[in-house]
Amino acid sequence: MLFAGCKKLASISIPGSVTSIGEGAFWGCGNLTSVTIPGSVAVIDERVFSQCDNLADVMIEEGVQVIKWGAFQECGNLKNVSIPNSVKAIDCKVFRDCVSLTSITIPAGVALIKDGAFEGCTGLTSITLKGTPNMEYSVFRNCYAVTSIHCNSIIPPPVDYDIFYTNKVAVNIYNAAKLYVPVGSIDNYKNDKSDWKRFINVVEE
Repeated sequence: MLFAGCKKLASISIPGSVTSIGEGAFWGCGNLTSVTIPGSVAVIDERVFSQCDNLADVMIEEGVQVIKWGAFQECGNLKNVSIPNSVKAIDCKVFRDCVSLTSITIPAGVALIKDGAFEGCTGLTSITLKGTPNMEYSVFRNCYAVTSIHCNSIIPPPVDYDIFYTNKVAVNIYNAAKLYVPVGSIDNYKNDKSDWKRFINVVEE
């Protein structure tokens, strides 16, 4: 936790020669506003930028392969995240409680999104899935504001149950949000045995 809790740290430049960043290295750096993670860093470790309250912009460059547990958890001002196609796995709670995040695009290279990865992202309205990631339980738990999910694959991505679960009785994402799917694939989603069949509003695009 090299720089953990450095409240006056406002900016950092991570050179391309860096191959790893230790667990919790920048945890709680409350004045940090933006960061670019070079592709030389294959794995973004656990809680590296967790609770960086003013972190608004994150650029992850091509080459990064894994984002580990809670890496950006509770970054309440995070608005923009760029995830490259090289990323293969997004671990548990990576973006948990990033309440200012309004949209996210998951590139086709991502094969696994673990449970609760985007849990509590209450400002999230739009989700785009470029490929067919395997999504574990409650990936988007308590994301109350979701209005659109764009799936680019003809084959529905494999998911566990209740990926859009909310603990508010009045909010049912499966009824309220629109699921956009490729032309000719609507029956694939409606007849799927997983959560996809629960969506009421399915639109081809």
